[in-house]
Amino acid sequence: MSSETLALLSVASVGASALVLLAGYRAIRSGNRIAHARRMVLAGVLAALFLIFYLVKAYLYGAKPYHGPEALRALYLGVLALHSLLAAVNLPLALFTFGLALFGHLDRHRRIAPWTLRVWLLVALTGWIVYGFLKL
Repeated sequence: MSSETLALLSVASVGASALVLLAGYRAIRSGNRIAHARRMVLAGVLAALFLIFYLVKAYLYGAKPYHGPEALRALYLGVLALHSLLAAVNLPLALFTFGLALFGHLDRHRRIAPWTLRVWLLVALTGWIVYGFLKL
C-alpha cells in the first residue's frame, strides 16, 4: 500500500470517527443511550483504524516533510504542535471516558465526556488541517 493511500485512509477514518462521535453526542442529547453507546464504540473503532493506518505509514515511509510555502511554515508548525499535544492527551482521555461508562460510573462519565468530545474533535480537525498543509 502506498504512502498516499495510507495517508488518505488515515484522514478518512479520523474524519469518520469525528462524524460518528457527533452522531453519538446527538443520540445522548435526545436520550437514546443505546444509539449513543453504539456510536461511541464505532467512533472508537474508527479512531483505532486511524491509529493503525498512521503507524503503518510512519513505519514504512517515515514522516513527510513540509514542502509548502515558506510563509506558512510557522503556521503549519503551530498547528502540528497543537495537533500532536492534543492527540497525546486524547487517547488516554478517550479510554478513561469509555471505561467510566463501561463500568457504570455515569456521573463521572457525564462530567468528563464533554471535554473528551472537544479534544477528540479538535484532534480530528487539526489532523485534517495538517494533512492539507502537507498537500501544498
